[in-house]
Amino acid sequence: MQSEIPLTPALSPSDGAREKPICAPTHSPEGVVSENVQRDSLSPSDGERAGVRGCFNSIVTAKVAVDDQTFLRQFEESTLPRDQWHHREHVRTAYLYLTRYSFEDALHRMRQGVKALNAAHGTPETPGRGYHETMTQAWIRLVDFALREHGPARNGDEFYERHPELSQPRVLRLFYSQELLSSPEAKMNFVPPDLAPFPVPRSKS
Repeated sequence: MQSEIPLTPALSPSDGAREKPICAPTHSPEGVVSENVQRDSLSPSDGERAGVRGCFNSIVTAKVAVDDQTFLRQFEESTLPRDQWHHREHVRTAYLYLTRYSFEDALHRMRQGVKALNAAHGTPETPGRGYHETMTQAWIRLVDFALREHGPARNGDEFYERHPELSQPRVLRLFYSQELLSSPEAKMNFVPPDLAPFPVPRSKS
């Protein structure tokens, strides 16, 4: 998809229901809050106050799920925020297109959408950044395999959660050498794997 995060893009948090903050302070044996605060020598009362601050921060930053239709519209309109466009969203977009269109049409829409979103985000087209044709095709092929082999889910998030094998960007290392995947040719055009072929779904007949 984007070569600026070719092998290790930061994965976004779970996009399920609203993340429920844990408001009860978590204390160490010494009575110090162990999360959301520095572990400097705080007294128990300091820890309790820090726990409240941590709870407040969790509430403020809680993430509300976006339904598939809204998410896809944001992608197609290039309004999806940059900090909400990571590997998870790449897989989700591929899945949503594959459940709506033919493989070729899904690939075309994915390609055009990623390029447009990159432009909206101001991502430069350089040898190490920007749109990467081989990565885009590799991932949509892997998502297509999982979809055809195991079937659809209720929504894009559920599909992603059902397939942890798709959550690791480094999985492309099973198919491509670093030299090939980082080559200018692979960025501009699709090149087949040089280490192992992509999996092929079993016949359902």
